[in-house]
Amino acid sequence: MVELLRRYEDRLDLAFDFEPLMLPASGRIRMRPPVVTEAQLSVALSDDGQAARETGRIYQITRRATLSAGKPNWRSYLVPVFSPPTMSPESLRPRTDKEAVAWDRCVAQGWADGERMAVENFRDGLGNLERDMIGMGRFLVLLRAGLVEPPRVAMRHIRVQGGGNDMRLNDTQLNITGGARLNSNQGRWRETPQIAPGGPIGTVIR
Repeated sequence: MVELLRRYEDRLDLAFDFEPLMLPASGRIRMRPPVVTEAQLSVALSDDGQAARETGRIYQITRRATLSAGKPNWRSYLVPVFSPPTMSPESLRPRTDKEAVAWDRCVAQGWADGERMAVENFRDGLGNLERDMIGMGRFLVLLRAGLVEPPRVAMRHIRVQGGGNDMRLNDTQLNITGGARLNSNQGRWRETPQIAPGGPIGTVIR
């Protein structure tokens, strides 16, 4: 799995480049946008069937914005982190032919389980990668359309701080003081005709 990812890393660098999605904050500090999910044509029925609700589109902010010195990287989603296997102690190794047969069977089963788990983890990581990348892009589209308000960032710049054994110059402190919020005020919405209908980002409809 790791070797396969390494073989295609140039293509993955292009396909999953978060650089255009990052927001400026201050200097080398940037903001990783919130993740917004979208559900279309949602239908909900009460248990007794006496009430129903049909919704054309549902937006949810599922991950808050964060400050970062770098951009996300697909490797943190897809490349597994693991320790090399260790040899079993001599006291646990098979001593008879019967034990050796059972040992080989269990090793084969464990290897197969590990391969299956690796595939499942890769699929989960790929799903999370696509969800975050599309969700950040969706946030930027909704921000441009006026359907979401951006996070609020407080900045404090201190020219000189400290003294004695520790002094800092040009110290800028950033804090996210308010998260992004979906905006239900339709009067502030703006058309986004450049977004194709039915795409992963979706269109904004008044």
